[in-house]
Amino acid sequence: MPSNFRFRRQSRWLLALPLCCGPAYAGTLGDVLADNPARIAPTGLRLQAQAGVDAFSDPAAPLRLDDEDWGRHARSRHASNHAQLAAKAAVGFEAGGWRLQALTRTGGIARASADAVRLLGLLNRDEPPGSGERFDLDYRLDFWRASGLSLGRGWRWTPAAGQLVEVGASVQVLTRIELLHEVFSGTATPAGPDRMLFDGLHLRAGNRMRTDDPSRFNPFVRDGDPRGHGHALDLGARWTLSPQWQLELAGFDLAARLDGRDMPESLRVGRFLYDGEGRLIGNADGSAAVQGQDSRGDMRLRPAARWVGRVGWQQPGWQLDLLAQSQAGVRQFELAGRRQLGDGGWWAGASVTARNPALGLSVGNEGFSVGLALGHPRPAQARALGASVRVNVPR
Repeated sequence: MPSNFRFRRQSRWLLALPLCCGPAYAGTLGDVLADNPARIAPTGLRLQAQAGVDAFSDPAAPLRLDDEDWGRHARSRHASNHAQLAAKAAVGFEAGGWRLQALTRTGGIARASADAVRLLGLLNRDEPPGSGERFDLDYRLDFWRASGLSLGRGWRWTPAAGQLVEVGASVQVLTRIELLHEVFSGTATPAGPDRMLFDGLHLRAGNRMRTDDPSRFNPFVRDGDPRGHGHALDLGARWTLSPQWQLELAGFDLAARLDGRDMPESLRVGRFLYDGEGRLIGNADGSAAVQGQDSRGDMRLRPAARWVGRVGWQQPGWQLDLLAQSQAGVRQFELAGRRQLGDGGWWAGASVTARNPALGLSVGNEGFSVGLALGHPRPAQARALGASVRVNVPR
């Protein structure tokens, strides 16, 4: 089948998904915890800037998206394959226990059944499915991008000698919303050369979807002016039990909500055909009519909450952390270590992540840090990756 078959283009979203105070720690999860609002310094003024991304994809490496041969590498590794993306850039300051940032964020979560990934791989390798072969498809995607402001507050107290409890909260107000929600649910079977018969439901919604192709969105639907806003809440706590032991927990994007107005939506339900160019032919009997409709209206997307925890053990000159994350039903674990480099304040760190294995390296000091985590020595083959840079300048 042609390499630009519609399912190939849709699968790019799946593979794309999976992109403050204190220094960046070695490893992706440690860097996520650097945004824990419990770490907001109680005194002093600090100017801050940061940029970071972390992503993983079960079927294939995210960086192969622009490689025309990426499809040959797509493989199902689980009954339910996942991909996730989180990217953020921010500038701001901390002063007297408060933190204010201007930020831009991108997030995405995709899930696909084993049959969906297998079909995508066949089509991307131009290998026609076997005659009469049936694929049970379950593909879901939530993708969003937004800019806005974040205001956080931290508190601390000493419950006992040698102990310190820190808690914090941060509220984000988001604008310039871009949304995409997509669902494939049903079955697919070959229906002749360069054709696939789909029986089920296909829903696309959001201002990230294409509306300029009349085969995908009704040109008679009025022109719109999509826009939106949203909010999110981060909560965190850190408990220093002794000079050696520390516990930390943070929840990001709690009660998060993104509301869009005048968003396009395309719904298709029933038995219908796609041709080799990805264009909708019509119902299974060849008629042009397809059950469903194209429209514009309100849309709400709720980003999945992200929980990250850490147990830290520190000794003079070095530190060891065990971290865990849970988001959208996917759990990841990480072991990270950091070593002081002499008396100049510099340190170096390393980490290893499970589930989607990745090795992380980082280096920094009190005012600057940079980190990189890859699941393969060649970034284009890495199914997990993370990168971050942070600047934290006391004034």
